[in-house]
Amino acid sequence: MCFFRKTKFVKPNLNINSKEIVVFQPFKRNRIYFGAKVESPRNFSFVITSNGKVLDVLKDEITISIKELPQTTQALKLYKVNKRGRGPKFFSAETYFVNQNVFENFEWNSFEAELEDREFGPFKSKSLGSLCFRVSSPKKLLNFLIPQMGIVSSVQTESVISNFVNEKISRVIEKENPSARKLYFKDQELIKTIFTKLANWLNEIGIELMKIDLISTKFPSQISSALSKIKEKPEGVKGFGSVSFEEWQNSNPANERKEQIPKFVTITPSGKKSHFFKESMAPYFFDDDEEDEPEKEIKQSQPKKKKIWKGVDEIAKEKKEKSIVNLDSDE
Repeated sequence: MCFFRKTKFVKPNLNINSKEIVVFQPFKRNRIYFGAKVESPRNFSFVITSNGKVLDVLKDEITISIKELPQTTQALKLYKVNKRGRGPKFFSAETYFVNQNVFENFEWNSFEAELEDREFGPFKSKSLGSLCFRVSSPKKLLNFLIPQMGIVSSVQTESVISNFVNEKISRVIEKENPSARKLYFKDQELIKTIFTKLANWLNEIGIELMKIDLISTKFPSQISSALSKIKEKPEGVKGFGSVSFEEWQNSNPANERKEQIPKFVTITPSGKKSHFFKESMAPYFFDDDEEDEPEKEIKQSQPKKKKIWKGVDEIAKEKKEKSIVNLDSDE
């Protein structure tokens, strides 16, 4: 007769440095005895599943009992008693520990995307990068994984999540159809779009996306050679397009640019004391602290003539002095 020791205490060797996302926890003869103790490490969840469904998700240290496992009790009918009024001593189920610590530098590598560019025409590219995430819902994650593999393993879990991420990112890139320049210079708006859409998809399977990085993109050799010769546009500088250089310069202050750029101004003579030449577009360089005195201030600096008030007799006398004198008159 063969006897098996029943599992009385479960304490896995898992911690914050563990790289496994989901770890399968076997029991002897697949029997989980009531009264057994299970200790979940910090930021790990103990999950009980049966027939492809997630039943109970537990944390910290628990003792296997009907009270602690309401969903498992209901699904497996553990509340039933025999003729002697005794309930079952054990039950069979699959159990897992789900790692809910933060995973950093999880690499992704998109599938080949077919894109079109006005500068380079149709081309194919593959992008690679990394992301940071954590499992927010062990129940959602296992409900996503179990139908694909039955008994979930650590290696298969990483592979399935990696394929999921790669496929979704490829879909976003193909739909957005970014230019080769945007991919090469890691356009922030494109990365933001990828993050937003991927975060929604991962949330549906119980994963919280915390950060994503685009490290590099592989292009055909001709495009890659042409892009490598292009200097990256300085941050904070806007293209000036159809506007004049002076307007562009005013909208891009010197302190926002990496190098000091000389100002081009148009000199227009005013007043009698003007330059010997007429209006000119000659470039002159000025220091930022030197400012021309406004014309209004010059006018205001000139002294105003005081108005003299005159009486009636004085006005009449002034009119008489200004009148035309007739030399032929005897008077």
